[in-house]
Amino acid sequence: TGAGADQDAAQHWFELADLLEEAGDLDAARAAFRSAAASTGLRSRTRVRVGESVSVSPSSGVSVSVT
Repeated sequence: TGAGADQDAAQHWFELADLLEEAGDLDAARAAFRSAAASTGLRSRTRVRVGESVSVSPSSGVSVSVT
């Protein structure tokens, strides 16, 4: 199915990202992780910039600070 193919593509992107990260190519790894997410239909709603912080709903318990 289309969803299964998307998941397979995301898995391959994710595995490539891991290999790139191990090889030290962090920019390419980040791009591959983004491609993995995009393969599943995920998109960033907002971009966090250095010095900004983000909080997600209290139920998730997620708080991100980028410095």
